Amino acid sequence: MTKKNENMKPKRSIAYILLLTIFIFSCTPDNSNIKYGYHSNKEIRFIKRYKNNLLEGQSQWFYEDGTIEQTVRFNEGKESGSAYYFHEDGTLKSCRHWRGGKMVGYATDYYDDTLEIIKSILLFNSDGHLVYKKNFDTTGHLIGEEGMRPEIH
Repeated sequence: MTKKNENMKPKRSIAYILLLTIFIFSCTPDNSNIKYGYHSNKEIRFIKRYKNNLLEGQSQWFYEDGTIEQTVRFNEGKESGSAYYFHEDGTLKSCRHWRGGKMVGYATDYYDDTLEIIKSILLFNSDGHLVYKKNFDTTGHLIGEEGMRPEIH
């Protein structure tokens, strides 16, 4: 990696986190309560949004250093929609899709230093059961498959 690319990587992560934070805070539902939790070092631990005492809208959790750990959308207390999970360095760790509190559809896991190399691809059915999984090594080569391969029409 060239020196130019090394310098751009932190800027890209910071810009991504800043844009994500702006988007998240602009998605607060009406008539909601926001609850904050803190780590022992006084850094923010979570921001949870509630409506009628149920999680509603986007909630976030943070690592002790303040870096975002995960952002999950809720509907009537259950995970719903896309959820993003991050490594401690702020890079994307995985993306999951939820419906009614169940993981559904495709999910992707990434190695900790790049979005270019996928660690695994998972497929969940509408009941939230894992039905297929592909694993890759750090060079991107397939190292294993589990479950029933989905049919593509």
